[in-house]
Amino acid sequence: AQSKLKVNTHQYVSQVFLAAIVAIALSILLLLMRFRNSLKGRFVVEELNDVVDEKLLFIVSFACLLFSVMVLLNLSVVISSVVSALISIITIHIRRKSFLKWNIVPWRLLVFTSVLFAAISYANHLGFSKLLTHISNSHWEILASSTVSANLFNNLPAYLAFESVKKTTDIYYVLIGTNLGSIVLPWGSLATLLWAQRCRASGVAVPWFKVISFSAICALVIVPVSALFL
Repeated sequence: AQSKLKVNTHQYVSQVFLAAIVAIALSILLLLMRFRNSLKGRFVVEELNDVVDEKLLFIVSFACLLFSVMVLLNLSVVISSVVSALISIITIHIRRKSFLKWNIVPWRLLVFTSVLFAAISYANHLGFSKLLTHISNSHWEILASSTVSANLFNNLPAYLAFESVKKTTDIYYVLIGTNLGSIVLPWGSLATLLWAQRCRASGVAVPWFKVISFSAICALVIVPVSALFL
């Protein structure tokens, strides 16, 4: 998005900062309202397991923080992610080699995402992207169509489909729709799919109807209100 907008990291952050703060505040408010009864009273804190390897936790956490700092310093996202990943992998290999197994890679998600990208790329080649930009003239239309597309096709390929919007500055509204609005359907965001995968692996049942219903309400509130602060 930054390369398309032709802005540096500081300019980009300054443009979206207020909208991001509003989105976070609204998310917290909606969650407090939804779970107000569950959050009342006192809670018994269960005994926490000790960290197996504090040095490993510290170094991997540092690698994640380093990625953010490198991106803020206008370094390439590719370089930043590779450096951070290498630090994490090498550290894990040295301290907990048994953890590095092929089954920790989310193969299904990789295949699913690759298929989505391929499908959207082919659809864009046939004119899908031009159709989307043609029917999305105002900021509100861009928000609505990008939000719906993100939930139907996943937010990453949906963003690519909208990247050729008529005005370059409209990309900010595309980012709002594809990032904040992609919370309704499970496949709208890779983060949701990863979360669902970890829930499944831990034996936690996800009440999808309730999750989707509440997420839809959140999207209807957060997306338009946040866009007002761009």
